[in-house]
Amino acid sequence: EDGIKRRRIEGGPGSGKTEALLGRTHNLCAQNSEVLYLTYNLTLINDLRNRLAVLQSAQQLRATLINFHEWCRRLSVQFGFEAEWAQQFRNADEDQTAFENAGNFIISQLSAHPIPEEFKYDAIIVDETQDMCVEWVSAALLFLKNDGELLIAADTRQDVYERSSNWTTSEINGL
Repeated sequence: EDGIKRRRIEGGPGSGKTEALLGRTHNLCAQNSEVLYLTYNLTLINDLRNRLAVLQSAQQLRATLINFHEWCRRLSVQFGFEAEWAQQFRNADEDQTAFENAGNFIISQLSAHPIPEEFKYDAIIVDETQDMCVEWVSAALLFLKNDGELLIAADTRQDVYERSSNWTTSEINGL
């Protein structure tokens, strides 16, 4: 047992999933926890940053709010496989599988390298999980401390990319 607390929130549009995730992020930051907040939705990121900044006021923001693929690109720079990442996406406009395989790519690149603790988070929060591949969350879990918290939120009725059929409780152990 790794001690990771795993929770999933499901609900329809407007039910407050993102509000709950922002509230949890705020509370974790107030406890000096490092939080990684991931989503696939690019337009959501800036809105979330602004809203969290208002909640945090003068407190130090200890949360990284980022699009999944941008986070992967940053990892490629930090861990020295930037050329391989760029190659992966060289023909991404014609080949959507590069985006789909990003999680497996990160896992394969980092499988031989221990991830230093300073790169790990106390909590990983994933919003709009229905837009993401299971492997993307699996890749993110490599960066969660052993006693950390995984919190995901999804609305399977808004599954634009037809990825939510992969989300079962057995896919991410312990949800």
